[in-house]
Order: sequence, then structure tokens, then C-alpha cells
Amino acid sequence: MIRILHKDASMVVCIKPAGVLSESPGMPEMLSQELGVALSSIFVVHRLDRETAGVMVYALSSAAAQKLSLAFSEHRVRKTYLAVTGPVPDTFPGEGEWKDLLFFDRRQGKSFVSSRMRKNVKEAVLHYRILSRDKSGTLFCMEPLTGRTHQIRVQSASRGLPLLGDRRYGGKGGTGLALFACRLELMDGRVFEAMPPEEEPWSAFPGISDLLDVRHD
Repeated sequence: MIRILHKDASMVVCIKPAGVLSESPGMPEMLSQELGVALSSIFVVHRLDRETAGVMVYALSSAAAQKLSLAFSEHRVRKTYLAVTGPVPDTFPGEGEWKDLLFFDRRQGKSFVSSRMRKNVKEAVLHYRILSRDKSGTLFCMEPLTGRTHQIRVQSASRGLPLLGDRRYGGKGGTGLALFACRLELMDGRVFEAMPPEEEPWSAFPGISDLLDVRHD
């Protein structure tokens, strides 16, 4: 069963479970069954990694799909993620911006940080805030300002902070990837939000919603 946060004539906002593809065969088929509509009426307008759970929007008409796809490509949809890494030192800045040049190797299915701009290398920028930290781990709020493949995962790992459970980028522990898409703010100002399940590693950080204290600046 798919958790639905909102539905109207043009779109549906839902929670994608971890381990399910954003595209077919995956979420479109599940939504088709959940909503009782034809598969052809479910339009993919953005993506999450298979291992990542969280808030997603799907268009329910070709016109809405065109509008939403353009908004995502122009970065007019604000996306916020929660992520857990291992412990960071007290000297690690509590807030900041990461900028990298990323190259996605399709053969390996991984992104890599590049030292220079070249063919197929793209700039990746994200803003982060540390919401909670202790000896066992660190809870980050991540807001990517660009939409590169595995962006949060590789930018974190390249700084010696792989996400818990992220085997692809050197993460250890955990029962799954500690990355959750918790919030979408659409171009019309509507905000859709959900918190991760109350299980490890998220359960180590009580009151995540209060810690997040989402700002609208």
C-alpha cells in the first residue's frame, strides 16, 4: 500500500518506499493499482534512487507532466532530505554549502568527484545543516540546489562522511540507505512533508520534525 499525501486532478503526492524504482516497473504500476487508474495516466516528472524513500510527486495528465518536469529541470521545486552519517568532530561546521564537479560513470553506476570540468562533468551544489550529532552518528538536513545522480551520497562520501548503509559509496552499518526525501515545495508554494519511519537509524534522533524546523527563506 502506497501512502498518499495529496491527490487532485493534475497530480498525486506520495511516499516512495525504499527498494522501489521511481520509474517502471515500480512506482507507476503501484500507483496505478492504488488509485485505480490506467498506468498510462501516471507520468514520472522526477526521480529518487531505488534505495531512497520519501516524498515524490507524479503528474496525472500530460499537461501537468510538462509543467512539473519543466519546474524540476529549472530547479523551481525545493527538495529537502534527511541523511544520517557517522559521527563528525565538534569542529565540523554546523551549516554550509558543498560545491563539487561530478562525473557519473554509467558502466559502474556511480558518481565521482572530478578535479576539473570536462565532458559529462557537471557542477553539484547543496546546502546542509547538522540537526543533531553525538558519538553514534550525525543527522543532516540536505537541500540539493542541483539534481545530479547520487549527489548527496557522493558529496557526503567524498568528505569522509558516507551515509549509513550506503554500500556503494563506502557506508557501513544500517539496514538500508539512511537517506529520506522529507519535503517538496512546489512552484506554487504548496509544501508536502513526511518524516522517516521510527526505526533505526532515525529512531536515534527523537523529535526529527522539531529538529528540522523547516525555514521558508
